[in-house]
Amino acid sequence: MYKNIYYIFLSTILILSHFQCNQSPRSEDISFSSLDEEEKRWPENALKGIQLADDVEVALFANEPMLINPTNIDVDHRGRVYVCEAYNYRNRLTGNPVKTEGDRILILTDTDGDGQADDQKVFYQDSSLQAPIGIMVLGHRVLVSQSPYVWLLTDEDGDDVADKKEIIFQGIEGVQHDHGVHAFVFGPDGKFYFNFGNEGKQLLDKEGQPVKDKYGQVIDFKKYRHGMVFRCDQNFENLEILGHNFRNPYEVAIDSYGTMWQSDNDDDGNRGVRINYVMDYGNYGFRDEITGGSWREYRTNMEDSIPYRHWHLNDPGVVPNVLQTGAGSPTGILVYEGDMLSDKYRNQLIHCDAGPNVLRSYSISNQGSGYTAAINNIMVGEEDQWFRPSDVCVAPDGSLLVSDWYDPGVGGHQVGDLTRGRLYRVSTNTSSYKPVEVDWTQPAGALLGLQSPNQSIRYHSWNSLHTMGNKAEAVLASFFKDTSQPSRMRARTLWLLAQMNGKGESYIDMALADTDANIRITGIRAVRQFLPDLIVEKLMDLSSEADSQVLREMAVSLYNQSGDKADALWNSLVEKYDGSDRWFLEALGIGGKHQWSSRMKSIYSKPETEVLSKYKDLVWRSRTENSLPYLISLASDRDQSVRERLRYLRAIDFVENESAKNKALLKIVGQANPSEKDELTTIILRQIDPGFFKQSTQAQAMVNDMLIKMKGSKDYFDLIERFDIKTENSNLASLLNPEQALELRQRAVHLLMKNNGFNIVKQHLNAKTIEEKISTIEAVEREVNGDVRDVLISMVENKNTDLAVRDKAVYTLGASYAGREWTLSALENNELDSALVLMAVQGLNNSRDRSIQLRAAKFLKQSDNQHPPIEELVLKTGNRSEGKLVFEQHCGLCHQVGDMGNDFGPNLSQIGRKLPKLSQYTAIFYPSAGISFGYEGQTLTFNDGNSTTGIVVSRTENQIVLKFPGGSQQTYNMSDIKEIEEETVSMMPSGLQNAMTTDKLVDLVEFLVALK
Repeated sequence: MYKNIYYIFLSTILILSHFQCNQSPRSEDISFSSLDEEEKRWPENALKGIQLADDVEVALFANEPMLINPTNIDVDHRGRVYVCEAYNYRNRLTGNPVKTEGDRILILTDTDGDGQADDQKVFYQDSSLQAPIGIMVLGHRVLVSQSPYVWLLTDEDGDDVADKKEIIFQGIEGVQHDHGVHAFVFGPDGKFYFNFGNEGKQLLDKEGQPVKDKYGQVIDFKKYRHGMVFRCDQNFENLEILGHNFRNPYEVAIDSYGTMWQSDNDDDGNRGVRINYVMDYGNYGFRDEITGGSWREYRTNMEDSIPYRHWHLNDPGVVPNVLQTGAGSPTGILVYEGDMLSDKYRNQLIHCDAGPNVLRSYSISNQGSGYTAAINNIMVGEEDQWFRPSDVCVAPDGSLLVSDWYDPGVGGHQVGDLTRGRLYRVSTNTSSYKPVEVDWTQPAGALLGLQSPNQSIRYHSWNSLHTMGNKAEAVLASFFKDTSQPSRMRARTLWLLAQMNGKGESYIDMALADTDANIRITGIRAVRQFLPDLIVEKLMDLSSEADSQVLREMAVSLYNQSGDKADALWNSLVEKYDGSDRWFLEALGIGGKHQWSSRMKSIYSKPETEVLSKYKDLVWRSRTENSLPYLISLASDRDQSVRERLRYLRAIDFVENESAKNKALLKIVGQANPSEKDELTTIILRQIDPGFFKQSTQAQAMVNDMLIKMKGSKDYFDLIERFDIKTENSNLASLLNPEQALELRQRAVHLLMKNNGFNIVKQHLNAKTIEEKISTIEAVEREVNGDVRDVLISMVENKNTDLAVRDKAVYTLGASYAGREWTLSALENNELDSALVLMAVQGLNNSRDRSIQLRAAKFLKQSDNQHPPIEELVLKTGNRSEGKLVFEQHCGLCHQVGDMGNDFGPNLSQIGRKLPKLSQYTAIFYPSAGISFGYEGQTLTFNDGNSTTGIVVSRTENQIVLKFPGGSQQTYNMSDIKEIEEETVSMMPSGLQNAMTTDKLVDLVEFLVALK
């Protein structure tokens, strides 16, 4: 479909010899900005456009043609770098060339220790390898993640070539998709951790059967939402889900204490990229816990800021974020526990974010029971926006290896360069890179290896010590008991001691009594894993605990623990809640899950005034029906504004008894002050269940009263749709006048058509004035069924009808599913007046069917002002101020920049941080080559044969919400829909560049690249 896309990129015009490092670079003192576009891409100039921290050295470890398009890396115990290449990243969809032999897993080696790779081997390649996105090296075995599979590749004869390929997991959705399964990592407990994004959805074993959890039960993925974190044994059994409801975490990082960290991806322009501490069993709020709805969908007590709204942070049951970092496309992450780099980086997170071209460190510090973080940049592509760090790993010597996808764009299902890829080494001495020798045959040598910052060495060391068993106990125990040893290294030994046959419990007891809070935390986590039947008993011994972090871990450990002792312990932890620590409150919530009635029994035996003052946050967080009287009181507190009470109204949504919940909401309305009653009623009617509404005369009376007061407002339409009101057609008809906003007219038409009001719409289409006719045609654009089509055709064919009306009618026919074939036929049979051809073609150009666009394009005259090739456009400089005006005219209908424009396509407020000029032009010229995730068009075909296309805002079991250009939304019942089909063509019209002169196009791109 897009066979020429590959060739439009400047990068692919360059000759391969420029990549060989045998070119003579221009003088070292020449700045990156003074280089021409060809020279900027030479590997010898790779560091000129990257700003480096002043306390590290960075050197190029490897570059093209040794490797290309690296997505993920791992460093083995010998210091060799294993690389996942992704030349074939979605190439079959974008029209780029395809390597039929498949992608590669490479081994890159520095054989002479000079800090540069000089040897390349292909560990594995076959046609099934299509853009793998995760790798973990386990000696002669390598785990490779590529949805729908996780493969285990084995080198059986030691020649560094895989001889055997096995399926470990399969059935994972997200084929050739960034939001599927990601890399595995080795934990300090000897287990494997991995994750997948919000396209993963299921997990099958090697036989194709649903996986079972550690209790032998088939995992019900319907209980969880979207991205998840998993843990399993080294034989891939005893699977656990440790956290869920992420968008797209690329990797999970685990420190020596067993603390898990992730970033989460928000590359759709909403500036919500976040860093998470993964609290066991936590919900992380990407989708609505109750409905599964998007963050855009209305809910009571929505957050004021979109980046926070994105993660449902005001909802009870959502774990807070450690840090939000704005827009981006975050990738590899680790905890650096080496000692080569300076104190600033030790024991801190190291993280790649390919979107803003940065490798960062996050300085983590405790904040109550949770954490906060500060950013320290290590490498930033300030000038070279092709720098796209995809992963970071720690080498045996403690240096960092950083893979660079090196591309003009990132994400969005496209690749702009198929010839480059880099590896950097971050160190204190980049001129030397020596292997580290470890003796795994003796306990002392293996213990030394266990302290390595390199994951592969730790894997070998852990397994050697575990296999030695009691023979290694003395060495491990001596190290663990020595409190002068580093805390994290003691924790690593504890994980092994805790699994000693017959002796693990005694070492766990030592850990629980340790003076180091982090060792106590590790001990509690060891209890959860290895002594689950003794959790309550062991935690009772910590009754005097005061450390906030330890208290959090105790609360989380009560998850699924029932009985009087567990209830008493949970209540004792409640007494240590300070009223402001959201982290601890959510830990208590996890510890109370499925046990709320018994957990809260003691609290609800106290005087009501005490409950409403001291325990109101626990009331808000709980999910028991017994909380309703207190939530009613808190939501009816007239001493607080309605805004302050919204949190308690929202909490009512989470009570499982629907009837009791709805009655509580009505009671709150009944207790409201007259001055606030309408405001509260509007809010509460959006919470009341439609099924309950049909049975409640009180709710029906409230709705009828508010419909009168709200007529013409957004809430008015929402009420009609929510409660399926059939009696408002006459009032809806009165809203079909040109003075009303287009969105209101569109919603009125939608509801009229839904409620058998076609004749009313037809009357307005045949109105007396031109203005009224055009206004109604605009309003029916998304509702063109067979009846509407016939009316529009009659307008087009009636030569006595005003030309402006015929223009609008033929455009609408062409843009509609029901009318496009008639429009095409009229064009091809020369049945349209010449004055109507342009509007007919423009309408057809909005079709999601590329073949229809191409057939229609034949009827347009070639423009005398053809744009120069993209490689020439990128060299031009435009006027930003003029570009802003071009944006308002051509882009604002679908995109926002700050407060300007409409919320339909991706927000472009910081697009200049992500895409340089080359990628900006490519996105405009070829919008379907890289559709941002979440912005794929969806065509709904209804039972009556009508259809409509938009972007899915939210989809639940019963309803789907579509968003349309201009930002308007429409709700449809799933029962009315016959088929939902994802479009492969972008919702952004192709040929947008042809609607402007070259100067205006250059001005627009100049404006966009400056948005940072």
